[in-house]
Amino acid sequence: MTQKSPVTVWILTLVTFGIYGLLWLRACKHEMNAKYNAGIPTTFLALIPGPNLYYLWKWTGGAEKATGGKYSQLVGLLLFFIPAMFAIFLHQSAFNEAAQRGGAARAA
Repeated sequence: MTQKSPVTVWILTLVTFGIYGLLWLRACKHEMNAKYNAGIPTTFLALIPGPNLYYLWKWTGGAEKATGGKYSQLVGLLLFFIPAMFAIFLHQSAFNEAAQRGGAARAA
């Protein structure tokens, strides 16, 4: 995963009223689908009430693969029920840790 400062991601999400957070979700989705074959659907689903839970479930499953299990899929999803900006911060920190370890093993 691409390393970014969690603080920068958090501040940009705050300043842009969440728009950068959606772009961050999209960028991470593309990276997880390419590297880990995560099967995450289109980010458009994140904008629709109802299907957004399905999208976040699939996204956190990909994040679990990408971080080598730092957060389980359920815990990752529950993090989005606290203010999402904190979930973004925690997930980006986990992505950075995984990148420093050399990334998670590729899923078959």
